[in-house]
Amino acid sequence: ISMIFADNCSYVSVKKCKFQDAFIVTTQSAVELQTKVENGSVIVEECEFINIISNRYPLLATLKVRGDIKFKATINRNNFTNCSATDSYSGALYVVDSSHEDISEYIITNNIFRNNSGNNAGAIYLNSLNPKSKFNFNNNIFSMNKNNVTDSIGCDVNIVINYYSYNQTSNITGDVIKNWFKGSTTDSVNESIHYETYQDGNITESGNLSLPNSSGKSMNIGLIIGIVVGSVIFVSAIIVTIIIVVVLYKRKKSMYIKAGQMSESLLLGPQQDSI
Repeated sequence: ISMIFADNCSYVSVKKCKFQDAFIVTTQSAVELQTKVENGSVIVEECEFINIISNRYPLLATLKVRGDIKFKATINRNNFTNCSATDSYSGALYVVDSSHEDISEYIITNNIFRNNSGNNAGAIYLNSLNPKSKFNFNNNIFSMNKNNVTDSIGCDVNIVINYYSYNQTSNITGDVIKNWFKGSTTDSVNESIHYETYQDGNITESGNLSLPNSSGKSMNIGLIIGIVVGSVIFVSAIIVTIIIVVVLYKRKKSMYIKAGQMSESLLLGPQQDSI
């Protein structure tokens, strides 16, 4: 039993829903949306997935999206927190692109993936059979995600691209994949994206990629604020010091003038009235 299972629908929209505190022991993901309908569309937007555990089956995640023909998936502004899959590739999101020669599109943007865990990736596992598909993972926030890989390499995202036809050529490189993640950040200190490409079952390329570090960004902002505040305090201290010096100087000068006048009066002595 899963929370939502939709299959072979031309259009599925899940918006502003909350899925929380579930332990899934089945061959389906907690929320599983898939279609074999051409030009099918799936939208998951402004939803919360919190404290969901998937167990028993390797192809599960909290949210699984699959398209077998020309397909468009939009996963936008969702929150995945504390989602785990003890026996699967990813804890939060599992994307399967089986559209082969059709041009499908996957827009996975502006989401928060926090403290999720899976065998290969905590946040996202992508398995694509189509070199023509378009992927957009812009402006996602990854934080405290975990996997079962040494040094947590690929703890946020694991990408596998398969080419099963000799007519297909691999145009997916590390630079191409990194361009899919514009504006996305992570708190991982190591490379948090792992990718592999295959041609007829043989690996053609693999590598690891780093995303901009969100904690470093925060630290830089804090450093800038500290410098600005420190500069203001330093300048203020200088101004106060100058004012004190000027006041003391004027007071001392005034005392010298008064002392001189008194000395002059004493030297002249008392004056007698003229007759």
